[in-house]
Formats: sequence, C-alpha cells, structure tokens
Amino acid sequence: KDIAVFIVENYSPDWTLGSRIVSLLKKRNIPVNTPALFSEAFVKNGGFNQLYSGNLDSNMLNQLPSFFKTGILGKKNIILTESSDFKDVITATVTLELHFVSSNSGAIQHSISFSQRGAGLSREDAINTAEDNLIREIDSKVIFEDYLF
Repeated sequence: KDIAVFIVENYSPDWTLGSRIVSLLKKRNIPVNTPALFSEAFVKNGGFNQLYSGNLDSNMLNQLPSFFKTGILGKKNIILTESSDFKDVITATVTLELHFVSSNSGAIQHSISFSQRGAGLSREDAINTAEDNLIREIDSKVIFEDYLF
C-alpha cells in the first residue's frame, strides 16, 4: 500500500502544501496517493481529527488499510504580524505538525513539528516564503523512510 498525505489548516484541506510534501516523497521514490477518503467532508465530520489524534472508532480503523499503509497527517497554523522595523512588510510564521499514523493500528507512530518564518509585502508573499522555507527544512531534516511502516 501507498503512503497518504493530508494537510489541514483551520478545518480545511491545504492541497497546495500537501502536494509539495507529496513531491518530496516522490522525489525519494516513495509511493504516494491521496485517497478519496481525504476530503473536506472528512475534515468537517471529525474524521481527520480522530485519525490525527489516534483516537479512532472501530469502523474507521477497519477501513483504513484499504486506503493507505501510512498516513502523514498535518495541521498547519499561520500567524501574521506587521513589521515594526519596515513599513508595509508582513511576516508570516507557518507551523506544521506532522503525525505518521499506521493504518493497521490507527496509532501515531511518530510526530514532528516545523516552524518557519517568511516576509513579504503581502500576506500571500509572506506565507509563500514561509512555506518555501518549511519545505526546505522538511526536505533536509526528515528521513521519511524511517517513519514508514
């Protein structure tokens, strides 16, 4: 079975950041998919939080192995601040906590957190710079193969 990646920010899927992490895995020849299970409805009905916390009901636990072997689930948070030193500059701090979840047990096998900052003249530029820094950090520090089961 494949690895599945699903990132959420404020109860909504973040397909962009998720696809960037998928690209990191594919670059390392790790098979990845995004099962149909991972959707906005999955987040809204509480399924994501159950899976992310490792607190699964038996029905969900029985279904997981048909979707993926290891789930890499992330919660992203963004904090924006205006610079006191530079006029019109916004700083974004993007934090991402990843949980590696086994589909066999539903248990969280590993957790890792990242936080990066980025600056820009707009909210979007600041967030994009912070996410670029985040992806570089993940690429340089995470040996995904150590956490896949």
